[in-house]
Amino acid sequence: MLYEGKSRFHKFLKNKTRVFVVASLCPVAILTFVHPANADIVNTEFTPNFGSSISYTAVAGAALTVGAGTTSQGNAGTAQLSDASASSALADAFVVKSSMDSLSAPATLTPNLGGQTLTPGVYFSGAALTLNTDMNLDAQGDTGAVFVIRTPAAVDVAAGAKIHLLGGAQAANVFWSVGGAISVGAGAGLIGHYYSVTVIAIGANATVSGQLFARAAIALGAGVSMTNDLAIPRPTIVWLSDSVSPGIKGVNYTANLTVAKATSPSVIESTATFTLDSGALPAGLTLNSATGRISGTPASEGIYTFGVDGHLFGYSVISTTHTFTIQPVPVPVPVPVPVPVPVAHAPADTGGSAPAAPTPVPTPATIRGSASPLSPSGISTPAGNTTVNTPTPIGSGTDRLGASVVAHAELTLANIISLPPSYFHDLNAEEFALIQAGSIAGLRATQIQVLTPNALSKMTPRQLAVLNKSQISSFSGQQLNALPFNTHRALSSSQIRSISKSAGVDLSPRTISELDSKAVLSIPNTIYRAMSPAQQRAMNRADGRNLSKPAQNSSTPKSSACSIPAIQAFNPSKSKSSVKVLAQPAKVCRNNLAT
Repeated sequence: MLYEGKSRFHKFLKNKTRVFVVASLCPVAILTFVHPANADIVNTEFTPNFGSSISYTAVAGAALTVGAGTTSQGNAGTAQLSDASASSALADAFVVKSSMDSLSAPATLTPNLGGQTLTPGVYFSGAALTLNTDMNLDAQGDTGAVFVIRTPAAVDVAAGAKIHLLGGAQAANVFWSVGGAISVGAGAGLIGHYYSVTVIAIGANATVSGQLFARAAIALGAGVSMTNDLAIPRPTIVWLSDSVSPGIKGVNYTANLTVAKATSPSVIESTATFTLDSGALPAGLTLNSATGRISGTPASEGIYTFGVDGHLFGYSVISTTHTFTIQPVPVPVPVPVPVPVPVAHAPADTGGSAPAAPTPVPTPATIRGSASPLSPSGISTPAGNTTVNTPTPIGSGTDRLGASVVAHAELTLANIISLPPSYFHDLNAEEFALIQAGSIAGLRATQIQVLTPNALSKMTPRQLAVLNKSQISSFSGQQLNALPFNTHRALSSSQIRSISKSAGVDLSPRTISELDSKAVLSIPNTIYRAMSPAQQRAMNRADGRNLSKPAQNSSTPKSSACSIPAIQAFNPSKSKSSVKVLAQPAKVCRNNLAT
């Protein structure tokens, strides 16, 4: 039973720690933080039926101890005793545990989890599991990937040790089946659904992103923070600021990297942490892991490439890559003193007029300090903003690139990094198509987001191929719809998996039908389920290119196997073991996929 406004549970939290002991035929004590909601996990290997357990954050079969200050993200609840619905929830939770324990062919797990990075799958250890230092769960770009970890023994998590999500991993898709006690130290961070046959003890100020179920007692220390991601889906984490402008050797430099939840309005997440995951900063610069600030005095010039990870507990880590230019100290250029041009006058007695002064020749522009003149073709001229086909030196007008940057076809990676987003907002299709693929690789999220769909209408497959996951996730559906046919066909499976949910839902049926069939099968199920019937039919048509067809010149169509990945893409509830249409005529296969 939940209450509006300030609940008895909130009043309870103000008091000292208490212990509830239940005396009933089916003793259950529960801690309910959230309102029930529909949620499930789409995975080809493990699709649990949560039943009534889906809405609870913690359920104990014997006693529940709650420390002062225990909180849950944005929701009120009550601590109840002898609740029949809680008894049902505990029973449903252990049905999930039984289904986990029945999964075959688990991988052997090293009992000391500290420092390990696990990829999706089913893991088993016959010995007790310990987590003395941080560990990672890496979904490798698949947001529906499931992690199942089983042990008949205990689980011991040291104080301060945390589990981190990488590569799109979701807390709602992580499951722990434990035969012994679960003991968690102060300030630790748990991820996933925990099912213990005995007891669970959570230390003070620990964080739990998931659920706790125990047949015996559950003890929560003071200041524990809990969130049930099944009942309250968490928003994604995004870069609020990832701009790194060029620096100058010997000149003090600062840049701030910040992350935020993808909500409106977005605010900086002050508890996020940052790490350098690839490359190196120029000598003299450092990254503050607690604030995301890059600061210092660059000691040398050059071009540096480095990657930064943004962490917020309970959320999948996001990454950004920068190509960072440290320029030499600028040398002052002397301003030439204009030389007066003498004007010849005709003799007064002839009545003639003075000849016109010669037209001065403009000095050619230079490329970032180089003395060589620049004469690219096909640049925009000030008059009417029309395109010309004859060489025109930059600097002869007021081209928006300016005299310090080269024209579109000659933009370098360093140029791309240094240009402001407003410049890309003004590009037209012809201008964008001139940019070399190697330079396109330097586009930042803020630059991609301001490109107009028209500017992308002539984007080449080669330009698209260099974009990484982070860049692809910055495109909107309208931008992707504007890509030419041959560029749509060039979208790879990994790129399709990287598009944001909002962009995927905005893909037009025509765009979907133009995708390569392998790319279609890579569209995440979370996006597929949010699509309209017309979009889903377009996926069916595109994927149909991979399905077998009946033999020609035969009155009776031969049986042909449906693509199992295709069936699972269009019927997310079907696991590999439950697919029953492996030998149907092609027409029947397509009908099955469409339902």
